[in-house]
Amino acid sequence: MMVLFCQHIFNCWNRTICWEKFINECVKIVSQRVVYVVRECKNVKYRLFGRLNWEVSVLGFGAMRLPTISGDPSKINEPEAIKMIRYAIDHGVNYIDTAYMYHGGNSEVLVGKALKDGYKEKAKVATKMPIGMFVKTREDLDRIFNQQLKRLQLDYVDFYLLHGLNKDAWLKT
Repeated sequence: MMVLFCQHIFNCWNRTICWEKFINECVKIVSQRVVYVVRECKNVKYRLFGRLNWEVSVLGFGAMRLPTISGDPSKINEPEAIKMIRYAIDHGVNYIDTAYMYHGGNSEVLVGKALKDGYKEKAKVATKMPIGMFVKTREDLDRIFNQQLKRLQLDYVDFYLLHGLNKDAWLKT
């Protein structure tokens, strides 16, 4: 469905399209759609998450494509993005996903800000170790992980995933 919305925008603009503007407009549509989906869910559905005895909302919040300023992916529109994350949490979403490189590293910072004022107690946070992208040594693992905790303003993360893992990256690391 998002592809159709974005295709419609593309078809409406002339051929000298600014790709940054196009992508930013698609992000706005996706953001509005996420809020719409959450708003329309009167009864949020949850599923048991593995063997953790914790129920995760079927709809999580991914912080990979947050609203930006002037089409610059590293400049997140903080008030709007925090409002979106908190709205999702207030309406039952309890899984927030981010990663080291999203928005030039600023996604983790933004998620940390959004989880202030008691919101961390309402949701679990997942972030990712960028295996194969930024990790070259074992020391990089510790350095990056500690940097992520600082960005998120947390003492721990609930779920830690390996991002971009493949055989070659595994053998190098």
